[in-house]
Amino acid sequence: MRHNRARRLRRCAAAGVLLVAAIALLGQGGAVGALPQCPTVRYDAGCTGWSGMHATYSPSLVWTMNITYATTPVIGQDGSLYLGNGFMTFRSYTSDGVLRWTYQTGLVSGSAALGADGSVYIPVTGRIVALTSLGTDKWASPFLFTPGASASAPILSQAGTLYFGADDKKVYAVNPNGSAKWVYTTGGAVRYSCAVSPDGLTVYVASGDGCVYALDASNGALKWKTAAISCIYNCAVGADGTIYVGSTNGKLYALAPDGTQKWAFQSQSKVTCAPAVAPDGTVYFGSQDTNVYALDPDGHLKWKYRTNGPVYSAPTLAADGTVIVGAWPGVLTALDPSDGSVNWKRTLTSQMYSAPIIDQAGSIYALSNDGVLAKFSGPQAPEPSCLIALSGLLAACAGVSCARRKRVR
Repeated sequence: MRHNRARRLRRCAAAGVLLVAAIALLGQGGAVGALPQCPTVRYDAGCTGWSGMHATYSPSLVWTMNITYATTPVIGQDGSLYLGNGFMTFRSYTSDGVLRWTYQTGLVSGSAALGADGSVYIPVTGRIVALTSLGTDKWASPFLFTPGASASAPILSQAGTLYFGADDKKVYAVNPNGSAKWVYTTGGAVRYSCAVSPDGLTVYVASGDGCVYALDASNGALKWKTAAISCIYNCAVGADGTIYVGSTNGKLYALAPDGTQKWAFQSQSKVTCAPAVAPDGTVYFGSQDTNVYALDPDGHLKWKYRTNGPVYSAPTLAADGTVIVGAWPGVLTALDPSDGSVNWKRTLTSQMYSAPIIDQAGSIYALSNDGVLAKFSGPQAPEPSCLIALSGLLAACAGVSCARRKRVR
């Protein structure tokens, strides 16, 4: 009898420890083990820009690297960086900036995408190349499409399907083995990333003809397309399925999953960078009118932050909601999500078009237009006290429940 009671108590204690550990992992933005830290430049298939990573609150410059015509890096499971450069090569570096390997590719047209198994998918003129994390070929031959056409940065679905557009006006879906799944032709060049709905059933793309297209993810059939709204830039899809896209007419549009317009917010100049969408539905975007905007899910202005020039860098969101963006004329800026006040600024060597990238250690990578990649590191913000209190409370509840079971038995 005593033996059984002791065993029950040990099980209860173990359950409490697992509960606290699970909550702690949630506090780290779900960063567990094998998944890439930054699989695409917008972090997920919805292209939300939500990193889930706790960024440093006091960044210091660690190193810089001069890379000719670099693409924005993505980050693997172990913190390794993957990016292309102007020498028609694709390279991987350690988080310390040490070269791991080089692969001869041809002209890299956009940022890579990383699979859960460590695979690296690289958009090259006229083809997609698939590598292992060690820089060796994964497919027997690249996926070929229109010769001379440039592909946008690919994204991966949870099932491993690769989606990308190209300036040949087409959207492509590629199976995990490198074979074609489907191809759809739009009315204009597709130079920016696709985005996938939360349920994985729909692929959205903004085309150079000014329309947003919704395609069936399984077969590429057209579900709907909008009238021309001057959008030729990135889409982002929120957790509720709302599609957000900027336009050359200065508006940020919000579209319902059926393609109807929910609202449009008017800025004073072109919106050429991708919007970022927080889990609570707040939308952040920059405009060439020199402002960074925060809108609530209904399209109402929460705040705006005025920079010294046009905003081309897409915002990246840290786990606590901090908005990190490259502002004119080359200032990496962190904004408080509640009111847009400045948390900190760091000077870069040039203006920034790329989105900043955050890794699990809280480091921030920023690529300037002059090809200088900079790494900033520093202390991360402590876990929220409410999260710690909640974990303790739940663990205590688990202990009380076990004690009650003991008394009843």
